[in-house]
Amino acid sequence: MPALADPTRLLPPSARAELERYPLTESEAAPHDDGPLGAVAGWYYCGAGCGVLALALHELTGLPLVGILRGLAEREGDLPLELMLEAGVLRDAHVLCACGWREAVEGLERLVGISVARVRDLSLEGGGVDPDDPVTFAAARTAAALLVERAGDGPA
Repeated sequence: MPALADPTRLLPPSARAELERYPLTESEAAPHDDGPLGAVAGWYYCGAGCGVLALALHELTGLPLVGILRGLAEREGDLPLELMLEAGVLRDAHVLCACGWREAVEGLERLVGISVARVRDLSLEGGGVDPDDPVTFAAARTAAALLVERAGDGPA
């Protein structure tokens, strides 16, 4: 996949300012370099922008919102605790998120439906990202449109 000329245009101003203060190291950028959104996907993937990207994808595609949960209990007798890793939209048992289409890792993760209101709340709680901020949501819409263009509208 060809690299983006200016991937930072996909980020809202607050995220661009954060990257200027603390640029990504090579090891932080490397996992996303070849993905549909390039290195800036890190902000949208399991980060502050995950929920706002999921909302933009939901609005753009009409696909249902889904969360990817991972169990944290490691030993017998541990409390069954799950952590939501990311949000995205669902088609054919695959989730579309900042890294493109992927399926839950069998046995470790599970997909669950999640409401628009809950994704909004998680965005505000988890990273202080306001999905109702027009500039932030415009950046997420731009990223979502490019993601669908590059990753396709369904899993390959």
